[in-house]
Amino acid sequence: MHFFILISFILSCISQEKLLFVHIPKSGGLTFRSILMDHYRGDEYINLTRPDLEPNKLERLKDYPLLSGHMYYFDIAPLSHDFKKITVLRNPIKRVLSEHHYLYDRNHPDPKKMLKGHLLPVDGDPIYTAKNIACLCLSKLNVHNPNITIEQHLESAKDALLNDFNFIGITEKMDETISLLCDFLGWDQVARAPMHNTTRSNYDHYSKDIINGIAERNWADIALYEFACNLFEKQKQSIQPTTHKKNIIWQKTINYDINDVLDGFGWCHREKLSEQQFRWVCSPENLRIEKVNAFNLTKPRLIGDIGLRSFFQLRKRALQLLRNEKFD
Repeated sequence: MHFFILISFILSCISQEKLLFVHIPKSGGLTFRSILMDHYRGDEYINLTRPDLEPNKLERLKDYPLLSGHMYYFDIAPLSHDFKKITVLRNPIKRVLSEHHYLYDRNHPDPKKMLKGHLLPVDGDPIYTAKNIACLCLSKLNVHNPNITIEQHLESAKDALLNDFNFIGITEKMDETISLLCDFLGWDQVARAPMHNTTRSNYDHYSKDIINGIAERNWADIALYEFACNLFEKQKQSIQPTTHKKNIIWQKTINYDINDVLDGFGWCHREKLSEQQFRWVCSPENLRIEKVNAFNLTKPRLIGDIGLRSFFQLRKRALQLLRNEKFD
């Protein structure tokens, strides 16, 4: 009995890729991560937060086949040797504008105060633009050491992409990136990629001075992005297409897990999970968001959960939609 358990464990380890996804903020990472998560059970992956990356806690992460999250590569590098490392980079100007809209669209009372030195204020003055976040996320040098220059972090990040990372994606080429990732890992091609947490990043609303100001403050990220785009093109030549596109059978009704997101086309089976588990696949052009005003936080803070503070408002809106619109 123990022999068969041991053999099953060994086979599962052999067949399971160990992946580390360094998620640079506002670079299409949630879309990318959802593709990865569909190939792992819930107990096989963890979305890392800052406390997980404390040196005394790293050891417990090594048994997870999939690690992902907003992190500095420097913090996770000691654990990364057994993992295939992947990341996705975005045009830095679009990334900054997207992060700016993301925070303001969520009506944060004063994101400028919360993240000073990190983003554009409402009036568009570029003095607060984010500064070279991608370089810091991917650098192998100590990002917590203020004596290390951004020039050094840029060279270190280039070295990491060239020699440490096994797969590099480009947000502006997301469909091609996902297709290439599936070929790289030997997975079936995704029939339609889910799009999550998208925010606008249109240049048209900003003056040339604003755009130039963002570019000036993020010169290292721009250099790193150009370097990554070149690596992406070379990567395409080295990865041979070996997988096929699956025919998706869309489900009209299922038993819904409230932890999933409802924002798109229809239900499709999640990879490597039971036949009764699905995810919802969406597209931004068909996306419609209904917003309600939740009850404000109180002092002292009695109820913090946004789901509880917005329950009655959401219920009222849902009933209103059911009365006024036809759903198939």
